[in-house]
Amino acid sequence: MKTVMIPCIVTALAILFAGGENLLWRTTDYYPSFLAGVRDVDNVTLLIPTAMKDICGNQRPVPELKKKRNGLYLRCGTPGIEGVWRIIVPDVRRTE
Repeated sequence: MKTVMIPCIVTALAILFAGGENLLWRTTDYYPSFLAGVRDVDNVTLLIPTAMKDICGNQRPVPELKKKRNGLYLRCGTPGIEGVWRIIVPDVRRTE
C-alpha cells in the first residue's frame, strides 16, 4: 500500500505546485524571484521575439514577457523545464 501511496502523493504535490505557480503567474502582479533564473540584457528594447527565442530556445508555446511589480520576467513554456527568467537591465544612468 505504501509503495503506491508515495508516488501518488509526490505526483499530487507536483501538480499542486505547477497549478499554483501558473495561477501566481497569470493572476498577480508579483512573481517570486527564487522561482526564476537571472538573465542580463543590455537593452530591454532589443527583447524582440527573435531574442526571446534565443533565450528560451525553440519552444512551442510563445514566450511571455511580463512586467511584474518586482521586475521584468520572461516565461519560456513550463517552469522548471524551459524556465522563467528574471530580466536584469544594467543601470545606464551616469552621475556626472
